[in-house]
Amino acid sequence: MGLVCDRRNEANAINLQNKSTSALLPLQLLQEAWEAHSAKLRLILRCSGDVGDEAAQEAFLALARQQELPPATLPWLVRVAKNYVRQHYRTQKRTNDRHRRYAMLKPASHQANDTSDLADEVNVALRTLPSADAEIIAMHLWAEMNFETIGELLGCSRSTAHRRYQAALEQLRKSLTEPNETTRQDRSHAR
Repeated sequence: MGLVCDRRNEANAINLQNKSTSALLPLQLLQEAWEAHSAKLRLILRCSGDVGDEAAQEAFLALARQQELPPATLPWLVRVAKNYVRQHYRTQKRTNDRHRRYAMLKPASHQANDTSDLADEVNVALRTLPSADAEIIAMHLWAEMNFETIGELLGCSRSTAHRRYQAALEQLRKSLTEPNETTRQDRSHAR
């Protein structure tokens, strides 16, 4: 897997070099954007499953192809990355549907999460939330985005984004204080 990722990153770097340098974002601006937004973007995308890091890389590659920084860089990066995640899951769904049709799909093995400390418990609890709810929590708490920006990203009003955040936070609290049977089983398997 690492070799595939290394070759893909190498191919992306070659593709960027082959394009005219006047059409690319200056390296200094790209580096500043990376330093300012990469950790926040990755935290938001952690809620998107296994493709979060890859989506973040693709978002920064798309940013590198821009001639100038978008006015609201973090929301732009989130939008690009979420589009990548959607595309990934659509492709995965089509593949799974095709496998099911041909009776070739094997059941996935269940791997328990290591929940040895509070951070791991929160991570497990976040994964029990719907993806959109977990993203709202990550956008507001870790990426420090305001509800107006979150609302723009989600296509809703500021107040709707805030209400969804409050509801998601309440679900997270309940999940952490009153674990359901599935969460208890995950925790017992992790020990």
